[in-house]
Amino acid sequence: MSKDILEFLNYLETSRVPAGNTLVKSADFEVKRMRYSPEERRDYMSWQEVLYNVRMRERDLLAESFKQCGVSDELLKRAFALAAEKSAVEEEGDPNVPGSSGLGTLNLQ
Repeated sequence: MSKDILEFLNYLETSRVPAGNTLVKSADFEVKRMRYSPEERRDYMSWQEVLYNVRMRERDLLAESFKQCGVSDELLKRAFALAAEKSAVEEEGDPNVPGSSGLGTLNLQ
């Protein structure tokens, strides 16, 4: 692997920008531009709202399917609570799990 790629991967992990690496400097510039731009923040928040609505719709459809199969409301509540706890650990990363990235996936919150 080239030095530039290794430095870029290190940047992704640590956010440190090595001197003389234009690839990493460009990436860092874009990250900062997007992080502090009011327009980009608005778009990000809009995307989060879309994802939330998709999750809620998926949860409702799943609950309805389970109810049609005879699963009780109490069991569904417990299952969704467990899924929410699992999701929170995945999104934040579990310090007790080596390699836990904190990158979440769509879940049943």
